[in-house]
Amino acid sequence: MKPKQLNFEDVWCELSTTVHDIMIGTVSRESWYEGYWHVYHLCVATPESLADKLYAAMDQFFLEHVTKLHRAVQEDAKQMGMLKAYFSHWGKYVQGVRYLDRLFHYLNHEWVKKKRVSDADIAYGAFEADELVLEIGELGLDIWMKQMLQPLQTNLVELILDVVQMDRMPNMSNPDADYVKGVVDSFVDVESFRKKKSALEFYREFEKSYLETTNKYYTQVSHGLIGNIDCSSFMEKVLQYVRQEELRSRKFLDSSSFSNVIKECERVMVGDHLDFIYHEARTMVAELNCKDLSNMYILLKPLDNNCMQPLIKEVQNRIEKVGEQLLQDIDPDNVAQSFVDSVLRVHDDYRDLITKVFNSDQQFIAALDRACISIINSSHPKVIYKAPELLARYCDQVLKKGPKALNDQDELEKRLGKSIIVFKYLDEKDHFQKSYSKLLAKRLIHGVSASMDSEELMINMLKQACGFEYTSKLHRMYTDMSLSTDLNVKFNEYLSENPTLVGTGLGLAFSISVLQACAWPMATQPVSTFAPPQQLERSITLFEAFYKDKFNGRKLTWLHNLSNADVRLNYSEGGKIYTMTCSTFTMAVVLMFEHENTMSYDALKISTQLQDDYLARALQALVEAKLLLFEGSGSGDQLSGTEGSSSSRGTPSPSPVSFGPNTMFSLNFQFSHRRTKFKIMSAPVKEQVTGQEQEQTAASLEEDRKVYLQALIVRIMKVRKMAKHSELIEQVITQATERFRPNVAMIKKCIEGLIDKQYIERMPNSTDEYSYVS
Repeated sequence: MKPKQLNFEDVWCELSTTVHDIMIGTVSRESWYEGYWHVYHLCVATPESLADKLYAAMDQFFLEHVTKLHRAVQEDAKQMGMLKAYFSHWGKYVQGVRYLDRLFHYLNHEWVKKKRVSDADIAYGAFEADELVLEIGELGLDIWMKQMLQPLQTNLVELILDVVQMDRMPNMSNPDADYVKGVVDSFVDVESFRKKKSALEFYREFEKSYLETTNKYYTQVSHGLIGNIDCSSFMEKVLQYVRQEELRSRKFLDSSSFSNVIKECERVMVGDHLDFIYHEARTMVAELNCKDLSNMYILLKPLDNNCMQPLIKEVQNRIEKVGEQLLQDIDPDNVAQSFVDSVLRVHDDYRDLITKVFNSDQQFIAALDRACISIINSSHPKVIYKAPELLARYCDQVLKKGPKALNDQDELEKRLGKSIIVFKYLDEKDHFQKSYSKLLAKRLIHGVSASMDSEELMINMLKQACGFEYTSKLHRMYTDMSLSTDLNVKFNEYLSENPTLVGTGLGLAFSISVLQACAWPMATQPVSTFAPPQQLERSITLFEAFYKDKFNGRKLTWLHNLSNADVRLNYSEGGKIYTMTCSTFTMAVVLMFEHENTMSYDALKISTQLQDDYLARALQALVEAKLLLFEGSGSGDQLSGTEGSSSSRGTPSPSPVSFGPNTMFSLNFQFSHRRTKFKIMSAPVKEQVTGQEQEQTAASLEEDRKVYLQALIVRIMKVRKMAKHSELIEQVITQATERFRPNVAMIKKCIEGLIDKQYIERMPNSTDEYSYVS
């Protein structure tokens, strides 16, 4: 419709009647539409818009209307109470304001919008909230706040707080409780349009008073409880009060106050009585009182993080104490398994406790980790080996063939997974690597692994935990065994393809393992001189020719001390044939008697070229197994044990016997054994000093760690180019902790070594700063 010239007073006279009818809820549909067009025509009137007069008229209307309602509320309050009277008039008023906001949509959109400042100006404080030109609905609420709420504020707040206080009393009710929520909502609604940070100031003032009364009430309640009940009952009561207060907040308050009220309640009833709660924490943890611990956790969790620390510390101390007690009762006959099982028992029990009671809280999981690190890496009187070696021995038991070997693959994998849990807590993971690689080498070389798939699984688990570099040598050891299997097949094909070389055949079943010298944890040189028996020489010569032809330039070093042989014995007078498994050195000694019944020690030494230590042990094993008799003993005499004793089962005496050069050895033709297949072992080489192997391992670890730290320092400096001394030390410790915990003295020594080697240098003008030498 086209704009036209209007008399404002005439139009407002009709429009004000419609506005009044809307506010009291009696407007007709025709009046509504007529009023909408009145608003439009006033806004587009010519020669100038009358929107500003219309806005001023609505401002005056709201002011006069709310003033009348204020008097009505005070009058009605005498009959029905202030809260009910206020709530009744507010409900009608706010509904009318919302309808008027829609009726004056054109004014809001075309005139108010152009007059308003931007939200950015409000946020940065360029304009005060009072300077805003409000939309009609907002204007009505703002005038209600100033003309109704502010004059009644003190009275309304006191009445609301009285209702809430009565609601806290058991078995008491107040009919005004039904109106409190509506009254409180009005505190929010009248300021909800404000966009400054100071929005809802009126409601926040009420909330402040509400929190003060809450503080006062629960201060009295908590002091009364502490004097009459124990800690367990106190926590139960506090949780009950907190739940009740949460429901009360939802019943009476705006959602923005829920958390504030609960925090105040918890601060007063829990935060002000922490000493009372902490005093019982140790007993509850020691007794594993799950219900009380769960209640304590629920109460302490919402408070400052530091409030939880005493409980966390008590849990950690308890875990450490339980772990130490279990390790004091360790089984001396099976230290490795007993150690690992004890650690896992502590870990699993308290991991379940943390999950059940503390909701898997990361702070408690971290405490469990710290406790397990302390338990595992501390020294214990009954544990002679360090944790890394014990774990390596445990894994060896799980992965090795034997009477106690696990036949269930799922159970085996479960055990390996559990061992990784312990592994992650080790401080000296490099020590474990060294011990594990030695035991792995024995399993692979002697063919006593329960399953190659399980070996590979364990290596992959370690790789996942520590990375590829950590397991690179283990992978190569595993790969060598697979390649050796293929190499044996190809060697047999080579023999088949070259019958002129083989002639009548090797005369024995021959299998080899070719190992990379840099990957396997053993001496790369023979431990003793040795002249292989004639029966073995042909196989060795042919394999060397085959290997040289296939891999030109590679050098083979034969480690006969690590080899085994199966020897068939058919000289017994009873005619029974036996198959004996023994070391290659022992086999060489036995084969000397193939054409001789009696030989002297000196003759055996010349024939085998073995050093005295290894020859004596091979002879001792044969004598203890009663395969050989030596000068001074009759056929019925015994050197050690009887049939079925430990010696008969192949376990050698720990103390080797000394034989003179003229000692004579002869076959025992009356030999008999309950099994047709048996194994004998040579006595191990005696350590000259107790703990010598451990000392050698420690020295080797020390050297490996120096090399590792030097490489780590070079990598860090290559990336950073320059670094201060303290920063470099911190970086090295952080990165090296994945393998071991280096001490500062070792790091400094490595830095000095790298300076001498000119990998890094000190800065010219600073002794506390280093630079990388490219």
